[in-house]
Parts: sequence; C-alpha cells; structure tokens
Amino acid sequence: MQNKAQQRWINDVKAEVAPHFEQTRVLNYLHWHNGKDMDIDAEVERLGGLVEGWDEYAVFAKSAGSLVILKAVREGVIRPSKTVFAGTAVNYGREQGIPVDDLLHHYEVPSTFIQSYGDPAIGYSELADLLRRQGVRDFTVFPVAGSSHDYNANFVGHMIVRAVGR
Repeated sequence: MQNKAQQRWINDVKAEVAPHFEQTRVLNYLHWHNGKDMDIDAEVERLGGLVEGWDEYAVFAKSAGSLVILKAVREGVIRPSKTVFAGTAVNYGREQGIPVDDLLHHYEVPSTFIQSYGDPAIGYSELADLLRRQGVRDFTVFPVAGSSHDYNANFVGHMIVRAVGR
C-alpha cells in the first residue's frame, strides 16, 4: 500500500468504528508525509501524546503500526485497556532489527490479532505459535482467508468494535 492509500484505508476504518466510540483518533505517521522510512521511536512518542490524559482506551494498528503499539506498551508510554492488530508485521520488524520477540514477551494487554493464513508479514499459524511461545497472556488470533497483507477496512472496523466490546 502506498502512503495515500494507507491514509485512506485507516480513515475508512475510523469511519466504520467512530459511531461506536465517544472519540476516535488517527495517528498519521510521519513517513506518510516525508517519504522516509518509518521511525518507530518517533511514532511511539507521538502515540503517547495522542492518548495523553485518557484513562481508558483501546488502540488499533495494522502492519508496522503494530510494532509502534507493542513498543509503546513495553516502554510504558501508553497503557491501553485493549489492543487490536491486523497484519502484524513480525517479519518486517525482524528485518529492521526490531526485537519483536522481546516486545511480545509476556505482553499483558488483552489483544485481538487479525491475521490472514498466508500473510507475508507472518501467517496466522506462525503468529499464534509465536504468541504462545512468548507467553502473551490474553489474546485471540482471528484467522482471515487468503495470503495477502491487505485487509478489508469495513471488516477490520467490525472486528475492532467486536474486540473492544462496544
């Protein structure tokens, strides 16, 4: 997905979930505007500012954004009550030298992972095995048919509402 398509996609997801929540916010990643690679550390800091002052909230991310959330939680920058991930980019993270296994180790936030069987970022079965091996405490992995890293925004929005319990 190109940057503009990514922005459209996340705004479509937001439109799907917005009627079910008091507030929704989107973190527009810096690399969508500057054309550079994603700076995970900068996005962790920006995510912290986005939810500052919120007591109870859930967060959602797709692909490499999942790594931003995992790192922000691990570092105590955010404290969501639930997390929802789609197309978790484990392989990308490892290729970039991000300690994905460490970020997942004993992860405690109740989480839903939406993952296609053959997603090149990591397949459904491989992700479920990784989460178990890393001792992730409270998770569900929802399988999606196919072998793509593309996820339908309306479906993902529905799954977010379902996972967060609204």
